[in-house]
Amino acid sequence: MQNNDITLTEPDTTAHDPIDESISALADLLSDPIKYELQKKEVAKKLRVGVSAIQKAVKNLIDDRKKAETKARLDREEAYEASITPPPSGDRSIPEGISEVDPKSILEVGKPKPPGPKTFDGPIIEVSPFLGKVSRQAWEILQAHNEKTPEFFQFGNEVIRIGSDKYGVILKPQNVDRLRHVLGRLASWVKTDADGNQKAVLPPEVFLRDMLADPAPPLPEIEQVASVPVLTEGGTILTKNGYDPESRIFMQSSIQLGPLPEHPTEKEIKSAASFIQEPLTDFPFEGVADRAHAVGLFLLGFVRHTIDGPTPNHDIDAPVPGTGKSLLADVLLTPAYGSNKGIVTAANDDDEWRKRLTAQLVEGRPVINIDNVRRPLDSGTLAAALTASVWEDRRLGSTEMIRVPVRCVWVTTGNNVVMSTELARRTVRIRLDPQAESPEDRTGFKYPEVLRWVQEHRADLVRSALILVSAWIAKDRPKPSVSPLGSYERWTHVIGGILEVAGIPGFLENRKTLLLESDFEGQALRAFVSTWWEKFKGEAVKVSDLYGVANEIEGLPLGTGNDQARKTALGKRLGNQRNRIIGGYRIEKGGTGHKSVILWKLVPFEKKREPENFPRGSEMPPPSPPPYPEQGGARCCSGVVPEGLGKDSFDSLQTPSQPPPLGNSGSELGGLGGGGGVKIDHQGKNRESAEKIFSPEEFVEVE
Repeated sequence: MQNNDITLTEPDTTAHDPIDESISALADLLSDPIKYELQKKEVAKKLRVGVSAIQKAVKNLIDDRKKAETKARLDREEAYEASITPPPSGDRSIPEGISEVDPKSILEVGKPKPPGPKTFDGPIIEVSPFLGKVSRQAWEILQAHNEKTPEFFQFGNEVIRIGSDKYGVILKPQNVDRLRHVLGRLASWVKTDADGNQKAVLPPEVFLRDMLADPAPPLPEIEQVASVPVLTEGGTILTKNGYDPESRIFMQSSIQLGPLPEHPTEKEIKSAASFIQEPLTDFPFEGVADRAHAVGLFLLGFVRHTIDGPTPNHDIDAPVPGTGKSLLADVLLTPAYGSNKGIVTAANDDDEWRKRLTAQLVEGRPVINIDNVRRPLDSGTLAAALTASVWEDRRLGSTEMIRVPVRCVWVTTGNNVVMSTELARRTVRIRLDPQAESPEDRTGFKYPEVLRWVQEHRADLVRSALILVSAWIAKDRPKPSVSPLGSYERWTHVIGGILEVAGIPGFLENRKTLLLESDFEGQALRAFVSTWWEKFKGEAVKVSDLYGVANEIEGLPLGTGNDQARKTALGKRLGNQRNRIIGGYRIEKGGTGHKSVILWKLVPFEKKREPENFPRGSEMPPPSPPPYPEQGGARCCSGVVPEGLGKDSFDSLQTPSQPPPLGNSGSELGGLGGGGGVKIDHQGKNRESAEKIFSPEEFVEVE
């Protein structure tokens, strides 16, 4: 059998082996997975070996490089130790050059002397009990390094370092071990003993923890990493690699675009819109809205940073397996993100959802793709994340809170995905329908290897996307002619506006279809209310009377306990739905019955007609800010309690009334418009956190 393995030659300064050069050049492309995959096949073809042999050769080369780096580091450390190690204590021989016995000279021979600053490599940090002083010195050294090589940033309340894995650039949160790894190489840490002698020590943990606990670390803030040029919040397209302090984006792109038109012509707009839809040719979209949302997902990666709020989930759905849902997700996301797509599976409970989402968000993953959803999707934690601008959670195994911005794109894929009401209203649908029993057997595709086509034409797809973005900006960023999606008004404005400028119809036109077909909770509630009205009309009835109706409805979540527990669950659910209109009927309390039992009734709902002169929407004048408080009265919160007005009355004026809850009110965490941060503890409930400010000069004992 022929051996296809590649043997790398030993380093030779007099000759260059073409195999070694090819493998070395290929290994240097590991930071760009797309280029690596394409070049790997070319090298295999050139050397006439299998791809697996190429991969093995690259792995061997990387291992050899790591071994060489480790050996070089150990050699440096050994030389460093030798330079500061004093002579043995028993060595009392008289050095050459001393002709006469001098008792004072003999006493000095062999006695260790403090080495000068030049004995140590790089800057010196002298360990002392003054916490603030030592920490500041360490920060200054880290800042000096960051000016030459910007790689340390503040991400939310996390200190992170720019890193990469096989998928692309990520943000690596720093802990004690990672910070010691860096500072132990950037500086020499020394400690002076009672005799004035200095010795090298490892960076003490107490200082590293103090640096990580700094509420305002002296580092630039970062919000997003990008692998292609993107639109910034200020309205400019970022094209330069590195960190941009104005937009707080770190871009690392190998794509060469050339100049972009500031005012694209209608011909350029039409051409760009056509080209970005070319890889969608073979996908069987159910309707124009599904295609529009697919294009919107494609564009979102280029404008995500300009959307200062949440973006909805994109559910790529189909009736049967083999339709190409995951492939479509890759096709739509690869131009903007390359291989940097965080794929997770659906969790079984909210605690597991919390752990999975936090792990993705704290690393700044630009995409969270919940792939192959198999069961009904229902999670208060996921619903909270979908409407959050900032995510807060406890660090695993700690009471410390993590707080990071949410700038990712959300995607789910599955067959006939059903979800709770709160998730359905946070989702836009991209449905495929092959109208075939075995869609995987289809043939005759225009692009049989569509993902490879996308990778090869990535630069052209990026350029086309940015032309459409430029056209939208040139037309003064118009809003689309559709009602905004609740909690996602800014997303509606940006994506809907670009699609309308590009002449792509159908945006948000399948919202009702999604809610009717995917919202299993809403379907069950509508069936329950319909049966309730048929049986009792407007009569006020007890929960026990409605329990028989509820038992007939499939999908109504009442738990798995005994009858009494399920009746209690039904009562709580009715309480959550109080005053909500479902299927044309309003659920209301009907007073109390025997033994003060709460009664419930249905009231047919008729929408009230507004007066002809009633201002609506943008016609209403903006609210005036509250007048600055005059002297007198007790200051409370954001206002002043007027004299003579009790606290309870004042609170009722300060707190606006809230609309009735939709779905499971205990999970509605996103807030109005998703503008604020969401605080999650291990039970997934809202909590309040407080920040404490500590003195930077705390005195500690250093071991």
